[in-house]
Amino acid sequence: MTKNANVLSSEYLHALYGNCSRGQVVFVKPCRNQVSAVFNIDQLDLAARHVELEPTDLFIKVNPIDYDRVKQRNLHGIGSEKEVEAVVSLHFDIDAGKPGYATQQDMLAALDTMPLSPSAIIQSDGDDGGYHVYWLLDEPHYIFDDENRMRCAAISGRWLEELRICAKGAKVDSTANLDRLLRPVGSIRKSGNTVAPLFINSDRRYKLQEFELPGLEKHLTPTIQRQQLSRFNVGCPSGFLDARAQGYIQAADKPHEGGRNSCAFRLAGNLASIVGDDGERLSESDILGYVLVWNALLPVPLDEMEVQQCVQNGLYRGKPREDKFARKREILTVDTDNLTAPTGETEAAKTYETTAGAPETVAGQTEVATTTDSTSATETTTGGLQLQLPPVTTSAIKLLDGYMDDIHSGTLPQLIRQRDALDGIEVGFGLLTVLGGPPGTGKTVIASQVAFDAIELNADLQVIIANAEMHFSALLRREFTRRTRIKSDDLRFGRLTQYERERIDEVASDIRATLLRVQVVEECNLFNLARLAGEKPSLIIVDYLQKFAPSGKDLRIGVGEVAATLRRLCLRGHAVLALSATKRDSKGSHNATELSLSSFKESGEVEYNADSAYVLRDEGALGEEWRRRVTLACVKNRHGAQKDFKLEFDRPRMEFLARTPQPLAEFGNLTEVDSDDSVEDFFL
Repeated sequence: MTKNANVLSSEYLHALYGNCSRGQVVFVKPCRNQVSAVFNIDQLDLAARHVELEPTDLFIKVNPIDYDRVKQRNLHGIGSEKEVEAVVSLHFDIDAGKPGYATQQDMLAALDTMPLSPSAIIQSDGDDGGYHVYWLLDEPHYIFDDENRMRCAAISGRWLEELRICAKGAKVDSTANLDRLLRPVGSIRKSGNTVAPLFINSDRRYKLQEFELPGLEKHLTPTIQRQQLSRFNVGCPSGFLDARAQGYIQAADKPHEGGRNSCAFRLAGNLASIVGDDGERLSESDILGYVLVWNALLPVPLDEMEVQQCVQNGLYRGKPREDKFARKREILTVDTDNLTAPTGETEAAKTYETTAGAPETVAGQTEVATTTDSTSATETTTGGLQLQLPPVTTSAIKLLDGYMDDIHSGTLPQLIRQRDALDGIEVGFGLLTVLGGPPGTGKTVIASQVAFDAIELNADLQVIIANAEMHFSALLRREFTRRTRIKSDDLRFGRLTQYERERIDEVASDIRATLLRVQVVEECNLFNLARLAGEKPSLIIVDYLQKFAPSGKDLRIGVGEVAATLRRLCLRGHAVLALSATKRDSKGSHNATELSLSSFKESGEVEYNADSAYVLRDEGALGEEWRRRVTLACVKNRHGAQKDFKLEFDRPRMEFLARTPQPLAEFGNLTEVDSDDSVEDFFL
């Protein structure tokens, strides 16, 4: 990017946010559907620098976002309409010069006839492309409640309608949503064209009330549907994806009772297959939200947890998602001006486009997909959906060659390094390791120790903690206890001396750098657990797996679903250490000395899915009651020998140590060796 372009980026950002005092500026890479950077409103020069350093395929949430709320909902979310903090402008993405759209000259003429002149017109794709058009507000309009948010969205929608009137019937896409993503000035498209202004007049500003044209009230009704989508956490990263997704909601069957799960499963798969012009897709949280909107339209809706499970199955059952939806599916656009979902069960007739380009009318079908012909693939049809399946078998020679490549390249899987006490435990990428024990035996302590030691000893390791039992602050307290020897209760209740506070400050400073590579799942449920499949391969700590079973289901079935989800995470390259509850014995108590593989709750599911399984056997006190003799016994290892770990559990320090050999209590009568006798004679 040239220096002049950087100056223009700064001018653009200051024109939008110079008068704003709340919210964050969010940059997004939509092809990966993830946040590129977040800046506070007072960091506009840094934001302009970000555009300079990462200009390619960069988008910006034009209206400021309350990013703290985004993180509370979804650690990796990009922000939805309900998280818009303020409206700083009305702005639209207007295509021009493409087939079916007005020419650039005609569109500029239409903008010139609008009741209020634009404050800025930006060329979004060089001289031959469309425009990003802005009407700046004289001061930000801060949003305090949903009713106010709905009215702002209606004003934007009515202003877009006015543009369509001025365009005299030329096609203008629906891009009036408050959380609109646009390309910032100075960014570069994949085509190589720079997003550059025709003009920016930062002095041309308006009050929001000036945009309240006659006919505004009718725009409040479709906005309510938009708010319904927001209620179900739908972010809608682009109007194109939103329009197609709502089209699928209209077309999908809405059965009274039977067949609801199958319809939800198919709808999730169809939504996941939608691909935008720049390769962007709906996020998994968006897909769940759309299916929940569809579910709300049913005469008898499904339970929300059941919908989550249907969506998870639709996204992850069978082949990995990248392979399942790799082939492009050609579908004609849906009418974006009439998106109100039908209240009854009607036959949806839509026109689709085949690969040959000939239109084809299909009644009552959710989707028609077309793929490139392949002699090695099989075409099948299910409920109107045409898929091209890959071959069932793979050459053994091909697999041999791949395995030999792994051997010679040094890329065979390795166990994650641990300190001496637990070094060699079967925890590694691609492996599902389950650890069980009765309450109070130290399952969470050992999992926390594995996580913190692993991240210190493995420089590039990422750790994700999904603890449904306790907040992350409780895990930090245990780690502080392990490193400082300060009693856990003293830390818990703040009974600390000045020296102890200083020690804790030192430890916090020491672990801060390592915690940069730790992420925490704060809303622990099966759906969020499944979404971790899209994360970079990490060590995932799950505490404990029975807690993630969907409510309202038989526990055996629920644990089976959790175990299968953990197995899929491992197939995606993650290392998973999952804690498990154990059964009571026939007397109704927990016998920690006789645990085995069958001791796990729903042991059949654990045994089937786990690569390795360990149990914590408490073998009594070591002198003091608080020092326990413990064996971490391996009761299953699918890939090698079953190695036990002889440990000492120091309860006050919340730490497992390698057990040191103990001196014999008494030696008995030892035979004395004469000096004249050889050692060999003695043993003989």
